Amino acid sequence: MQQNQKPNSAPNQGPLLQKCLSNPDLHLHELSFQRESESQLEVNRFHFLQISRKTLDISSFLDNRIYSLEKKIVALDYAALKAAHGQQHNKTPHFIFHTSFCCSTLLSRLLQAHSSTLCLREPKALLILAELIRAGHVPKVLAKKSWLQCLNICLDLLAKRYHPDEQVLIKPSNLVNLIAPEILTLRPASRAVWLSNSLEAFLVSVLKKNPETRSKIHRMAQQIIAAERLAITPIGLNDLQSASVFWEYQQQQMQQLIKDHPGRLMYVRTSQLLADPIAVSMRVNKFLGLNLPDCHFTSYKFRDTMERHAKAPQLSYTSRVRQTENRQIRKCHQQALQQALQWHASHFNDTCTETWPENFINEQAVL
Repeated sequence: MQQNQKPNSAPNQGPLLQKCLSNPDLHLHELSFQRESESQLEVNRFHFLQISRKTLDISSFLDNRIYSLEKKIVALDYAALKAAHGQQHNKTPHFIFHTSFCCSTLLSRLLQAHSSTLCLREPKALLILAELIRAGHVPKVLAKKSWLQCLNICLDLLAKRYHPDEQVLIKPSNLVNLIAPEILTLRPASRAVWLSNSLEAFLVSVLKKNPETRSKIHRMAQQIIAAERLAITPIGLNDLQSASVFWEYQQQQMQQLIKDHPGRLMYVRTSQLLADPIAVSMRVNKFLGLNLPDCHFTSYKFRDTMERHAKAPQLSYTSRVRQTENRQIRKCHQQALQQALQWHASHFNDTCTETWPENFINEQAVL
């Protein structure tokens, strides 16, 4: 764990425990672990970041990039927190799962409203738990039962709210899709949106990314090829081929989750969200039961959000700018894009989402 400031871990933490269980200004930020032996890993501490509602509203990422000028960390012993938690549960959160680079941050901002919807974008704690699974530490050195108990407490702590009638909407990192089945199983009353775009649109977005992001996608594709035993040689894959492997894997995750939890997921395609943000947002609002009033979707705030960069809301980013940018990318990289699409078609069967019509929104979550 790396932090800007040494955590406060005073021995008398009774009142502080109760605050961390109920006060959203103490945001669950990180988990730490300790090795009991070569074959045993245990959760050690939960780390809470002291923030404000404004921090949660502004932040595009609730990881180390969280919008917080002074990062004050409170560290609590996990055993004490688990004992104090007991059977106490906050209201059920809802979720926006997504396949990355598909305007999920924008959708979360469109559904964000003071005292109505508290949106948490990419909380780090869920990513840490997903990475434990991905790295094979569960159940190898951390028992699955202990991991599930930890996830359950994390979900509860992330569901804290500022207003009794407020709904919490969590948009995890796309890498958390790996544990989406466990999340929905632990929270049977939760509903979720699954937001995704077409392969071609995904590849266009990848072409906008910096070398570091492309490198991460390449490493993830190699891991997927190895884990899924795909008949693909990982050596020599270019950026767009790696991205298409990653896209395909996420589509398969989505399809399986929708099949396993019928009626609880709503598939939304990015192209439809951008074409008619008001209608799509209203239908998502209804499906998730966020209870946002109709006037929210015609408000200045809603319109202004559509005209700003979702990850940097201080910057203007209109739909016209987005379309022009994407058109230029397609023109400059037409041959590479076409080759990547052909490569994907030769290695994977047709994905059902590619054949769904552009205006498809699956409110009943039945494939």
